[in-house]
Amino acid sequence: MTRRRRRRRGGGLGNRRRRDGGAAPAGEGVGSIWEKGDEERRHSIWERGKAWGPCVGPCWRGDFGWPKLASARWSLASRMAWPSAPNAEPKRPSSQIPTAQPDPMSCNLQGPHPTPPAGFQKREESIQFKRSRLPPRLRHPIQQKIYPSPPLLLQAPMAEEPSPFDEVPAYLLHEITRHIPCKVDRLRALVVNRSWRTSLQALPPPPLPPQLPWLLRPSAGGPTFSCLLSGADELSVHRVRVPADLRHARYFGSYDGGWLFLASRQTSGHMLFNIRTEQCLFLPDTVPRPWSSDDFPMIMLAATVSSPPSRGTDDPCIGAAIVHCTPFITDSRQITFWRMGSHMAIPSIPPDHQFDVVSNQFVVEEMEDVIYHKGAFHFVTKLKNVFVCRLALHQADLVVDHREWLMFAPQDDLGYPRPVATARYLVESREQLLMVLKCTCNLPGWPPLVFSVFEMTHVQAPAGAPQYVWTPVPTLVGRMLFVGHGCSRSYELANFPGFQEGIYFLDDLQFYSVSRIVQYQEYLCFDNGKYTLGPPHVVSRCFWPDQVNSNYSSPVWLLPGGEDDANNAQAQVDVHMM
Repeated sequence: MTRRRRRRRGGGLGNRRRRDGGAAPAGEGVGSIWEKGDEERRHSIWERGKAWGPCVGPCWRGDFGWPKLASARWSLASRMAWPSAPNAEPKRPSSQIPTAQPDPMSCNLQGPHPTPPAGFQKREESIQFKRSRLPPRLRHPIQQKIYPSPPLLLQAPMAEEPSPFDEVPAYLLHEITRHIPCKVDRLRALVVNRSWRTSLQALPPPPLPPQLPWLLRPSAGGPTFSCLLSGADELSVHRVRVPADLRHARYFGSYDGGWLFLASRQTSGHMLFNIRTEQCLFLPDTVPRPWSSDDFPMIMLAATVSSPPSRGTDDPCIGAAIVHCTPFITDSRQITFWRMGSHMAIPSIPPDHQFDVVSNQFVVEEMEDVIYHKGAFHFVTKLKNVFVCRLALHQADLVVDHREWLMFAPQDDLGYPRPVATARYLVESREQLLMVLKCTCNLPGWPPLVFSVFEMTHVQAPAGAPQYVWTPVPTLVGRMLFVGHGCSRSYELANFPGFQEGIYFLDDLQFYSVSRIVQYQEYLCFDNGKYTLGPPHVVSRCFWPDQVNSNYSSPVWLLPGGEDDANNAQAQVDVHMM
């Protein structure tokens, strides 16, 4: 009988297993690694061997489906065994037992190795093969004990290495925290390590100094916030948690205490959201039409409120907004009012037509900005006139109790011919109403952006003549102005050591672009910075980093507020915001 014929008659491991009902004889071939049992138990162990078979050398995972069973029969003997316990002691000295190198690919990433099934008996025995059937390196009895690699993801956590910062005294940490002006930077000090957190929480928190507005920058993954108190580098960018459905909303204003006006669906879904407490107040999406019983959808462009928004208080909170509520995109902006908690606004007030002595024609008094000042809402127009509205509740209905136009005498804006005004803002400062004018300039020696500040002054004039005039303010006299539609604020320089006078501005050139809102176009976001009144006139970019545009909103201010003892204590536990 030829050698080829003997190999066929001898059969391989698969033939012997088929003749013996799935198990090989214990004396030759592969040893009886499993005890004989019912077919269901053998099948479960077979499948478990596929999943958990350890490997030595090549990355073999215990899969029984080799292309040639005869070529891999020695692998069953030398490489397949049930994983032993890591702490088990070998029966033979470790110097005589060939130890397999652990393979990180063969360990379980989800948990430890499972326990053997019932009836499973692990055998550690010498396996004798016929010399003619084995390669030279396996012709002698061998015994291998394979220890599985520990799971990579379940290793015991390493203890924190001691650091010299762990031994900083508590009183010194308290003094360091007192010199940190930014609220978020104080939170970062709490999470440096456990020692700092324990020391800082054991002592009463130091008083929190007054805060400055944050620049809400509509970044790609959601809004980010730049803080002037933290500097002008990457550490000045704060990432505050914002709900996923509001990360790509259109922001159109803010109010003190962390309130943001936004439209979750660009043209609708108006709401007032508190980024600190995650409280959400829904605002009207429609405005009634006097000549029809149907309501017309409106798009809020800028808004403010008369008092801090709250629920269940006796003081009614009234909101005012500059809106677009006509079928045509090019129509002029209108104004409307609502009571907080109501889903219906009062009928909108269209703009008036005034005669402009400069252009010698009638011009539409389109609203530019809104502010609540001395118990009334004030709207400034393109002609720099002011429309005043006082509201009241009559039988639980909100009505406009008084309206009045404050006409201002025309005057030159900046002292040089033909300035191009791009925005007008109303700011309350030291109980006076200021107007900040933003213009573009192409004159040599002047920056591309020029700001001028005016104060409203009542003058004695003959009947029929304007009774008010905008008086220029040459210097800010120890003030910092943050200008934005519906969210302009003034801060005293004495409360912020290290800062200088100036006007902080936003890139709101496309803030009122209704066509851009309706067509979901991009907004410019890079023209943010500080303007210093001259001489010399300087424009500096003090917000890091620069961002060219956004596809869902223009930048706005996030206003602070309520720096009292309660808010100061809350600053120590606001870690959930980050």
